[in-house]
Amino acid sequence: MQKYIWLVPLLPLIGAAINGLLGRKLRFSEQIIGGIAVGSVALAFLISIAAVYSYGFGGHAEWPKPYLTSQDGFSFEWIPGGAVSVNHGAQYALLNIEWSYQLDPLSSIFMLIVTGVGLCIFVFATGYMHGETGFYRFFAYMGLFMFAMLVLVMGSNFLMMFVGWEGVGLCSYLLIGYYFDRQEAANASRKAFITNRVGDFGFALAIFGIIATFGSAQYTNVFEQAKSYPIELIGHWGVLSWIALGLFIGACGKSAQLPLHVWLPDAMAGPTPVSALIHAATMVTAGLYMVTRTNVIFQHAQTMLLVVALVGAATAIFAATIGITQNDIKKVLAYSTVSQLGFMFMACGVGAFVIGIFHVMTHAFFKALMFLGAGSVIHGMHHEQDMRRMGGLKKYMPYTYWTFMAGWLAICGVIPFSGFWSKDEILWNAANTTHIPLGWIVWIVGTIAATCTAFYMTRLMAMTFWGRERFLEAPAGGEADEAHASAFDKGLTQHDATFASAGDRPRHEPGEHVGPVHEDVGHHVATHGHGGHHGAHIPHESPASMWVPLAVLAILATLGGLVGVGPAFRTLTGTEHPGGRLNIVNWLNPIIWNPATREFNTPEGGGHEAAAPAETVQHAETAAPPVAEGAAEAGHGSAAAVYGDTGFNLAHAVEGSTHSELATEWIFIIISLVVAGIGMLLGGLFYVWRPALANVWSQRLRPLYVASYNKYWVDEFYGLAVTRRTMDLARAVFSFDSRIVDGIVNGLAALSRLFSRIVGGFDKYFVDGLVNAVAAFIMRLMSPLFRAAQTGFTQNYALVMVIGLMVAVAVFFARDILAVFGR
Repeated sequence: MQKYIWLVPLLPLIGAAINGLLGRKLRFSEQIIGGIAVGSVALAFLISIAAVYSYGFGGHAEWPKPYLTSQDGFSFEWIPGGAVSVNHGAQYALLNIEWSYQLDPLSSIFMLIVTGVGLCIFVFATGYMHGETGFYRFFAYMGLFMFAMLVLVMGSNFLMMFVGWEGVGLCSYLLIGYYFDRQEAANASRKAFITNRVGDFGFALAIFGIIATFGSAQYTNVFEQAKSYPIELIGHWGVLSWIALGLFIGACGKSAQLPLHVWLPDAMAGPTPVSALIHAATMVTAGLYMVTRTNVIFQHAQTMLLVVALVGAATAIFAATIGITQNDIKKVLAYSTVSQLGFMFMACGVGAFVIGIFHVMTHAFFKALMFLGAGSVIHGMHHEQDMRRMGGLKKYMPYTYWTFMAGWLAICGVIPFSGFWSKDEILWNAANTTHIPLGWIVWIVGTIAATCTAFYMTRLMAMTFWGRERFLEAPAGGEADEAHASAFDKGLTQHDATFASAGDRPRHEPGEHVGPVHEDVGHHVATHGHGGHHGAHIPHESPASMWVPLAVLAILATLGGLVGVGPAFRTLTGTEHPGGRLNIVNWLNPIIWNPATREFNTPEGGGHEAAAPAETVQHAETAAPPVAEGAAEAGHGSAAAVYGDTGFNLAHAVEGSTHSELATEWIFIIISLVVAGIGMLLGGLFYVWRPALANVWSQRLRPLYVASYNKYWVDEFYGLAVTRRTMDLARAVFSFDSRIVDGIVNGLAALSRLFSRIVGGFDKYFVDGLVNAVAAFIMRLMSPLFRAAQTGFTQNYALVMVIGLMVAVAVFFARDILAVFGR
């Protein structure tokens, strides 16, 4: 069945083409458009399931060996690059890029995530986007995104990954700016597009470096060569460190890591299904896919592993502290996404690449659920997003509430929900890592970020679903618009809507008031002359097309983590990773390079027994295969033997007291559960049992609260240091161009005109005068003479001939005549 995987990206593309090209022209109904979009993704999902089953569990299973469609003839020579020079080994290599798809343990996981979670989101969107005049356009963009994302994760080489990489960036731009008539959405789409260009530049340089180093862009060729390169320890920087740096810059842009995180929160200006699909479950995890795909390169560059871990930890705590003070429900989830992406990079940085992908999967389940749940709330609240206008929605929206609760428990890390299994493994691997130093700092930062996560997600639950019904205490509307973001924070002028919903987006309803969140209702009613709670709306549950996908995702958020039960539970399961190939660790293990054996792991989890020990680089200039001169030989068995002494190890220190690895891991599990409980209890205390405490502590910690509320002024800093300076540079360049360059050009033009006038005058008055004088001389003097000679009488011509003959004879005989007379 795997031979048909080429249909998986093609089907959404066909659906997008039909809806985009014919949807408006043929006036397709919403049912037809939705059916085409959902049907194409559903078929892609079914083919993905069949292909993955055939690849991993069928009678002729090829797992863990990668399967390429070129094996069955489905490929073509996309870029015949010809001979290229390479930096090491052979001087030249033949670079021919093929367009083919690869099915292996990593791509199969992402195929199921993209198509499975995407199917739930597509179904949800058919209800959420109901009534949009741009319905066809929305699903055309969404289908195009599915195609690009699947090319990204299924491509067999770096060039195909880059095509998908840029494709999802384009679709993100289009979907963030879906409400293109709103300035906020237009600004957010440009911000996302430009910020990602910074990361994409690094990624492109890394691809150039890969081709120049290995002479190929095909994964199988590159990784087979890369595994024999020497390891570049901390303090030594070789070619693989440079390549890893470029790859990580690209990952930071696409996966919103510091300092390129600023685009993701603003991306909430797009419709909520877009936030769920692109900015939670799929596109933003592309950076994790790329880092894990190239783990052999990153594990050769210990400095870059440390950078990845520290950036991930910093991003996790940075975004988590911002999420504590945000009031827009989608902004809270956006910063939560940035923070959780930081956890995933923490896992990769400490060498736990498989656990990072495990968290990608569980996060796709519970974060897609929570974004869609937020969309259901926004829909039920008539496009209200400010949590300060919500509260008490539990009784109005029971399906949304109970499914959202599953996502809340999962992200907080409560056992047995999916988030617990992956988050706990990340923290355990950070404390236990021997790949990099400072693992204990990464663990501490991650634990604090996890506590903050439990706190602000409990705050979100309390302000949205529990407590008093604040929407009855203030005029509804907020911004009364999808993705109003920080309109109140920006001090926008309050106004009354006068026009009904029209155009491509929901607008204010007639008579609906939009004003400050704490506006007094009585004063508003008195000043506007209306009775009752003017503008207030009673929330309602979403239709089945919206809550059924929530129920499916809630099940996955609850049970999805069981595919990654870890070694700490081996007394219950009988093995470290139960389930055989169904366990995500066992499934993904063969794609991970083992630095101790210099080979990729075997399906059983170990390296090849006959493999040679890894070499380590002692000097950056020795980064050339196969072995650097003076390299130290590392032993077998663990990363510690390869990377040397990485300093204090928290897990080993605890194990020294417990004398049991199992007991040590359970101590860290208990700590993880305790900090989650602390965060949830503090959230309940501040926003359920003693809500007045929130204001009290916000005043006591005023500087920290203001900094968090204003997102640490990073956007303002970029605006001041980057945007405005860029504009200043643009103005300076314009001034130089208009005054200097244009001045020189205009001056030369003036000189040219002056010179042309001089030349024109000389030509007119001297040259033409001389020519005219000669002509006048000929005309006035010579012409009468010639006219007199031309009489027309034959006798005159004969006379002239005789005279001429006589003169000629006289001249000819002149000497003789003179001689005669001279005698």
